[in-house]
Amino acid sequence: MADEEFNPFPIFEQPKQPVYDALLKLNLAFESIAFQIERLDDDEIVPLETLRLYRMQAETLRSGINHRVLGVLLLREERDWALFGKQADEVAEELKNARKPDESGQ
Repeated sequence: MADEEFNPFPIFEQPKQPVYDALLKLNLAFESIAFQIERLDDDEIVPLETLRLYRMQAETLRSGINHRVLGVLLLREERDWALFGKQADEVAEELKNARKPDESGQ
């Protein structure tokens, strides 16, 4: 078996849209959690300080997930940005050259 070179920053190769969709749904769910924690405060069932702790723990988890996922996606987005920028430059150059009048005078 061939040794694979370790890459500490692998680029995510799968489709990005499902990841962004999952991240959106997770963030919406965390918003719902925050709202429901506030509702518990309205009913004064759980002490306010305990609810604040729960809210901070939920926000810590949300932030950690976002940070990790976006860190992985950032590398992919940077690569895609460079790739598509290069392709766009090439197409723009082709269009520019196609519009130039024939230099031979014909």
